[in-house]
Amino acid sequence: MRPKVSIIIPVYNVAPYLEECLASVLSQTLKEIEIICINDGSTDSSGEILAQFSKKDNRIKVLNQKNKGAGPARNKGILKASGEYLICLDSDDFFAPQMLEQMYLTAKEEKSDRVVCGFYIYDNRQKKTVESVLPFVPENFSSPYLTSKVRDKVFNMAFGVAWIELYKTSLIQKNFIRFGSWAYSEDSFFVWQAVACSQKTSFIQTPFVYYRFWNEKQATLRLNDKEKSFGLNKTFSNLYQVFQKKGIYEKYKKAFALRLYESVQYEVDNGWDEEKVVNFLSSLPKAVQKDYADFLAGYKKRKRTVVVLS
Repeated sequence: MRPKVSIIIPVYNVAPYLEECLASVLSQTLKEIEIICINDGSTDSSGEILAQFSKKDNRIKVLNQKNKGAGPARNKGILKASGEYLICLDSDDFFAPQMLEQMYLTAKEEKSDRVVCGFYIYDNRQKKTVESVLPFVPENFSSPYLTSKVRDKVFNMAFGVAWIELYKTSLIQKNFIRFGSWAYSEDSFFVWQAVACSQKTSFIQTPFVYYRFWNEKQATLRLNDKEKSFGLNKTFSNLYQVFQKKGIYEKYKKAFALRLYESVQYEVDNGWDEEKVVNFLSSLPKAVQKDYADFLAGYKKRKRTVVVLS
């Protein structure tokens, strides 16, 4: 029987958290699932933990590869996914028990391509949740909504992380939607493609994912500004190329520019100066630079300072 949901979990040196992650998936109230774990060249005991769990439950499939990063690992899992729907989970995070059942039922009942839920921020130092974050739904809009109705701001309605979104597998496979191979914003590249190719999205205003914050993995993988700039460049440059190839860039041009603006402002709020912003914007395709400048020209009512290419 075909699984209802495929859960794709990239694994790299997360032994302290992996058992809790896997246990949260195995304890789901939705039982018709497959769990695809991609061991991305781990050098700690993560591989042994995966082997132990897979022996206990045949729903767990373990794939092994040399270390290539989370994006390529997830892509390998997508190729093996046989579920009607799929979702990704980071191997240091974990799901609430009823998550997959609620999201699957919502997708089926509302005939949606995407279902988005909220998440908890779990402080690993205090071992407790410290905040909950719910999906953003514009005023006067209800769930589900058609992508065509919010086209000009649709990318800003997505957090840009895949682990709170359930996708129809056929949507991902038919449109060949994949994660980036770079280390920053590679999941946004995937999510925004899925958003553009979807027709209907449902929101569940309940936190179902526990996003682990302040763990050892994050502390050792802090990226510098150069790496962040490189990742953002790869995301927006490749997204532009994909949209052009699919013939949908013009349709989403305003939403693309708005998402680029918000991404730049996020980095400014977190320390980028004008020189870094200009260098980043100058590295983008010329057509994107022009469309971004046109967008800013009509966006002067924004209170925050914006940086425009000269």
